[in-house]
Amino acid sequence: MTASTPRYDQLTYSYMVAGEAEILLGSKISKKERKSRLYMMSRLGYLANNTPVERIRDIHKSLLSAVEKGEIKWGRTDQIDALINNVLVRVSHETKNDRSKTFKGNDKQWDNNKVYWCKDYNKTSCPHTDHHDGLLGGKIVRKWHICRVCFSAKGIKRFHKESDPNCPNKPRENFRDQNFRGEQQ
Repeated sequence: MTASTPRYDQLTYSYMVAGEAEILLGSKISKKERKSRLYMMSRLGYLANNTPVERIRDIHKSLLSAVEKGEIKWGRTDQIDALINNVLVRVSHETKNDRSKTFKGNDKQWDNNKVYWCKDYNKTSCPHTDHHDGLLGGKIVRKWHICRVCFSAKGIKRFHKESDPNCPNKPRENFRDQNFRGEQQ
């Protein structure tokens, strides 16, 4: 390492991109690895707009370490996304009580006034047992385990899945047979 080459913990996002570009241009790597590295850098690029460079380095380091350990494989963008989300959630829990220290100058990133429902909770199953932080459009948002249908229809946080048969706002198959009060005729 020359005197002008920074240590990993001092890398700016620009240096990370340059390093990845050198790997992509100069190395004999598989198509899967090339595509995955490009995907990883595009994901990090979106995050870099409103995430401190320390977090970007944490995510980058975690991804490369996980590949080296065999925990994730090149070519699996779902694993890359999951690891990015896990790092962001871990960091958010570590800084839950004092986000201003870690995300100083990035107040827009944590918009606690907006409510977002968790797609995984509503559609399949979510690995989290309660509301959690996750990515949406490259930003960290709080995702709630609430019914998408109830929230979209009435703006009400109801803590059941949209597939719940007792959901009061779920469209019924025999909707045309109901009177204006929603009662069966």
